[in-house]
Amino acid sequence: KFVQQCGACYREITHGIRYHCNHCSNFDLCQDCYEPVTTGLWAQRDARFAHDKSHRFSQIDMEATSDTQKSREERAKSI
Repeated sequence: KFVQQCGACYREITHGIRYHCNHCSNFDLCQDCYEPVTTGLWAQRDARFAHDKSHRFSQIDMEATSDTQKSREERAKSI
């Protein structure tokens, strides 16, 4: 199973809200890093936390996503 990784802290995003950049093909942030990265707060201290402020993010509820996956797996087992 492929798990998205936060572009700032590099943790796997398995729960909570995942923020996916609508402009970058493979850039996501966890809910802990989203605000400090998108406001530029962390970029003031370290340039590796900079992300284009014109980019917009989509919120993806990881609990809803995993429930959907579980439902698919349960349906596949019952077939």
